[in-house]
Amino acid sequence: MLKLNYESRKATLLGRFFQCIQRYINYFHEAVFESKIKKEEC
Repeated sequence: MLKLNYESRKATLLGRFFQCIQRYINYFHEAVFESKIKKEEC
């Protein structure tokens, strides 16, 4: 029982961690895209 609880907690931590990475990657892609558009405008 305790081990299962620990495993599920580890899974939720991993999920949160991957969500943060996904958000960071999306933000990075948007920043690169925006900078490309701005460069093309110049």
